[in-house]
Amino acid sequence: MRIILLLLLLNSWNFMFSQTAMFEIKKPCATDSTEFDANKSVGMPSTNPSYEWDFDGNGIFEKQTTSPKIKYVFQNSGNYTVTLRVTGGDTYSKAIQVYDLPNASIIHNNPEICDGDSLLLQVLASSTDVVLWTTAQVNVTEVYVKYEQWYGVTIQDLHKCINRDSVLLKVLPAPVITVSEDITVQEGAKVQLEATGADYYQWTPSTGLSNPNIADPVIYPEETIKFYVQGALSNTCSAIDSVLITVIPNLNMKNNNVFSPNGDGQNDFWKIENVDDYASCELIIYNRWGQQVYQTGSYQNDWDGKSNSNDLPEGAYFYVFKCPINGKVFTGDILLVR
Repeated sequence: MRIILLLLLLNSWNFMFSQTAMFEIKKPCATDSTEFDANKSVGMPSTNPSYEWDFDGNGIFEKQTTSPKIKYVFQNSGNYTVTLRVTGGDTYSKAIQVYDLPNASIIHNNPEICDGDSLLLQVLASSTDVVLWTTAQVNVTEVYVKYEQWYGVTIQDLHKCINRDSVLLKVLPAPVITVSEDITVQEGAKVQLEATGADYYQWTPSTGLSNPNIADPVIYPEETIKFYVQGALSNTCSAIDSVLITVIPNLNMKNNNVFSPNGDGQNDFWKIENVDDYASCELIIYNRWGQQVYQTGSYQNDWDGKSNSNDLPEGAYFYVFKCPINGKVFTGDILLVR
């Protein structure tokens, strides 16, 4: 009778203090460490209890630990049944869903840029993802970077799954292009352009240049023109500079030697063809005795045969055009008829 009572007490003791297996899950994310915590298991364990885990749902307990906490990596997303068996206790199973990590791949062009340029980094995050760049920008899918260093992004989705990516940006030196100074020349004069600071050169426009692909081409310009040169290093980085060639036309002055300033609206002013070509020239008109009767620093075809607002008499007059840029002087006679 005593033996029977003792057995009953022992069974009651085991029932009251046996382990009831339970566990919690953190971050069920594929290819990442999923945390399992069996600290919720209750009861008085036997000495040195063990925790056996079946993560595949195949009935095989492939993981055994003495700690109630364990990390496991699911290689693929999907639905799984995880089972925990505690020594001296019972077995507990739970169906869980394992999620894919968010896409954190950084999209970019060649991560080598030239000094002064920038590179666009992009991620394909959803509107519910939390996006954090190492540039301290938050919840944006695009950032521009320009310094040589590592740049990274961390993305967390609604399931607390976290993924990361990074890229190393390399900054290549850009050339410093120096070109010959702006110049003013006579029409058709020889001009040798010159650029330094690069390995390769491309001049535009190329028309008239002896060779647009060298540092120092020659041209004989016929009109004012601006040349641009793009210089590149062997690393493909380039820079652009320009030079302006102002061309003074070869003056071949044509004028109306006879004019009649009588107010009839016809031939009332002494006129020069292409008068704008002489805008910087000084015009002086003398009478037959060498007295100055008219002077201007920029003639506009507006001399009406007067001096100090007084009509000059008919007769012969003489002009002198002095052009300071090219040093030319034009002279000739004018017949004033009334």
